[in-house]
Amino acid sequence: MILKQGMERLLDQLKAEIHKRLPVDLGDTVAEFANQCYADLNLADFNGRELSDICGSTLGSWGFIQNHNLAMPKVRVFNPEHQQHGWQLGHTVVAILARNRPFITDSIRGELNRRTLTIHTIHSNTLAIIRDSDHQLLELLPARSGMKTPGSSRHCEEVLLYLEIGRCTDSEELSDIVIALQDILNEVAVVVDDFDAMSKRGRDIVDDIANISVLSEFQRSETQSFINWLCNDNFTFLGYEKLAVSQCEGELNISKVAGSELGLLRHRSTFGQFDLHNEISAASDPKQLLDNHVVFSKSSVRSRVHRQVYPDYVAIKRFDAEGDIIGEYRFMGLYASQVYTLSPSLIPLIRHKVREVLDRSGLVLESHVGKDLVRLLEVFPRDELFQSHVDELFTTTMAVNQIQERRQVRLFVRHGCHKKFVNCLVYTPRDIYHTGLRVKLQTLLCDAFGAEESEFTTYFSESILTRTHFVLRVNPSNKIDVDIQALEEEVVKVTMSWKDHLTKYLLEEFGEEQGAELTHSYSEAFSPGYMDDFEPRTAIYDIRKIATLNNGDDIAMSFYRKLDDSSILCFRLFHRDRPLALSDVMPILEHLGLRVESEHPYGIKRRDGQRIWIHEFRLTFGLGTSIDFDKVGNFFQEAFLRIWKGDAESDCFNKLILGARLGWRHIAMLRAYARYMKQIQFNFSGEYIAETLSNHLNITGKIVELFDSRFDSRFNSDQQGGDEARQQHEIALEEAIIETLDDVENLSEDRIIRHYLALIKATLRTNYFQRDSNGQLKNYFSFKLSPSLIPDMPLPVPMFEIFIYSPRVEGVHLRGGKVARGGLRWSDRMEDFRTEVLGLVKAQQVKNAVIVPTGAKGGFVAKQLPTTGGREAMQEEGVSCYKIFIQGLLDVTDNLKEGEVIPPQDVVRKDEDDTYLVVAADKGTATFSDIAN
Repeated sequence: MILKQGMERLLDQLKAEIHKRLPVDLGDTVAEFANQCYADLNLADFNGRELSDICGSTLGSWGFIQNHNLAMPKVRVFNPEHQQHGWQLGHTVVAILARNRPFITDSIRGELNRRTLTIHTIHSNTLAIIRDSDHQLLELLPARSGMKTPGSSRHCEEVLLYLEIGRCTDSEELSDIVIALQDILNEVAVVVDDFDAMSKRGRDIVDDIANISVLSEFQRSETQSFINWLCNDNFTFLGYEKLAVSQCEGELNISKVAGSELGLLRHRSTFGQFDLHNEISAASDPKQLLDNHVVFSKSSVRSRVHRQVYPDYVAIKRFDAEGDIIGEYRFMGLYASQVYTLSPSLIPLIRHKVREVLDRSGLVLESHVGKDLVRLLEVFPRDELFQSHVDELFTTTMAVNQIQERRQVRLFVRHGCHKKFVNCLVYTPRDIYHTGLRVKLQTLLCDAFGAEESEFTTYFSESILTRTHFVLRVNPSNKIDVDIQALEEEVVKVTMSWKDHLTKYLLEEFGEEQGAELTHSYSEAFSPGYMDDFEPRTAIYDIRKIATLNNGDDIAMSFYRKLDDSSILCFRLFHRDRPLALSDVMPILEHLGLRVESEHPYGIKRRDGQRIWIHEFRLTFGLGTSIDFDKVGNFFQEAFLRIWKGDAESDCFNKLILGARLGWRHIAMLRAYARYMKQIQFNFSGEYIAETLSNHLNITGKIVELFDSRFDSRFNSDQQGGDEARQQHEIALEEAIIETLDDVENLSEDRIIRHYLALIKATLRTNYFQRDSNGQLKNYFSFKLSPSLIPDMPLPVPMFEIFIYSPRVEGVHLRGGKVARGGLRWSDRMEDFRTEVLGLVKAQQVKNAVIVPTGAKGGFVAKQLPTTGGREAMQEEGVSCYKIFIQGLLDVTDNLKEGEVIPPQDVVRKDEDDTYLVVAADKGTATFSDIAN
């Protein structure tokens, strides 16, 4: 009531605005026009509209109806702009003026919906208008007027249809819409104008059927009743044609009877002649044609009148007195909406099919199963009742009835009689049905049968099953060979929920007993976000990864490439109890040369309450080289794990893992040499050195190969010819590197590469390939060097030097001769601890030149001192670093056999006076050093 009162006030304001803009007489007429257009609308239809725009729209509509040739519908599609039209709107306007006929609004609305254009507003008004011979408007009669005006032409009812749709700015699209709507209005006119003639033709056929003596009385009666039923508002006639059959010298001729066409079939070619020819040719004897004298089928061209669906064909065969077929009547149209809910017992011909199915079933109709079959036939899709032969209908309905309200998924397929359509009935449990599932089923069936187009109808009832009827349009010339049983299995897979698939895969992967346990633990563990993003197969892999966390590992990981986009790398981290801090993870990934495009965390909560977090990172690789996953996948994961545990450092050297396909220890070796370069005052930063190696991946690989060739006994054993062959191989590698340097344009990069060569050649011994007491390669490195072989060394140059590197400690030990005595120092000069030690060497040479002409000095820095725990914690870390440093010195002394390990506690012994005794040997000569705490 409030809306109505508000609408009346709006109309009063609108009429006042119209009178402001127009002369009095014209203003009254336009005000009456506005009243007819808007009287039945609600105020909500004008929300957000300015009164001036409503008035401009009204005046525009008034101008639109001024001239109209009733023989031609008038269509306008435009975007109102204030400067051009006097009003504006954010939507596109569709205005239609046509002789008032049924189906116009439905047909126009159906076309716009087919184009997926959103309809925001739709007004349909029937106007009584008097026009002159030039089609100009003379008078707008009062609403619902049926009078004729004396002295003028009689009035005509015209429909003014006004729609607002989603805005279209493409001029070609706007023009296409206009053409399509005009064509549809013309089709509506043909159908409506011929409707009575088509209905009369149907009633005439009733009389013709009475004269077909070869049909039984029952056939004639049922057919006549059916045609009368069609004509009693149960069928919207869209078209009609009559076919004639003749034989000439054994040749079957089928032709369309000239002038018989009505409705849409006046202008549309059909497959009627071809279909009838196939039916006659396929019949083994004339009786088959008599038994199927009424044929139901579908048109393969959608209707644009009334409803956007495939129209139905009803074909009634004509026979002569001898029972030979002489022709066919064909009606095309749409069953009225009430037909789809009408009891089959009230539809002639169909009621006979239903009764025959019930009789064949042999069921007692009063029994539970019998009642179920009766109820099933009552609600069975009408298209299936019309188009199925009794045999097909019996087979399908009996199979459906045997489901007996069980949670099953079933597929039933029927091919149309003219091979233009495949009809699929899919029964699914109601609680799992949703639009996404229907789309998947529709896609699966369309792909299986090669459908060009499809439509569906879903039926819900009190049953636990939902029925979806898919109608698939196929090319009749294509051979369809589909294994229905295999297709049904695919349908079952599609209908299975994510959790159903997970359970199935767990049982397959782990066996019944363990699979049942895992199902109990994980059936409700995965979040909706995880299930949306990943297939159940992925969950199986993740469950295996999670199992490694149960074995005590801190994290688990997976590194892989997306199949659908090879440019995207994926890295998954698994962690217990709480999510990982991105600030801890992302710098590691970036140092590995990866750009983090996105990160998604997924929480998993098992039934026992244990929470696991999965972080998936989408990554891209920065270096201009391809990644060989088979070679670097394990390198990457091991490197990340070592960095995470602190066995390796996180810096820009790590991008070489993917770029140069190197393991983390090789990267650490290159990093160690770079750190040593810094200590001997080689004037380039570690970042620049790493960048140089990344810019020349081929050279970097050869540097690593040269290092392996010199120091890895396994590498050397592969060389035929012993030491001489190894030396030749090293010379060839060095020459190849130097030759490649000709292509290195940057002088600084050239110097860095040459310095790597010099350092490797100056290295006398290393523990890089030694293993600890557990058989694991050591995570700290010792390099015994001959400094005299290294260019530009700071003076004085010792005879030997040992450089120790690990993520926790770095240090040097400088010796002036084979027998030397001196102390070690815990330094705090991270950047230049060697300079400090070298200064001590100079001082020792000055002070002890006579006593110890060849002294020794060493020093180390602890790189990961704790920030909490006070002096005691720092002291503990310092002692640990000291032991690593001492063990590193011993690892490269001459009397140690390859692979031999001396545990730190056997080397470093704390005396009563709080000093440490270090025993070191070189070429059998013992050196003793007393070191302060």
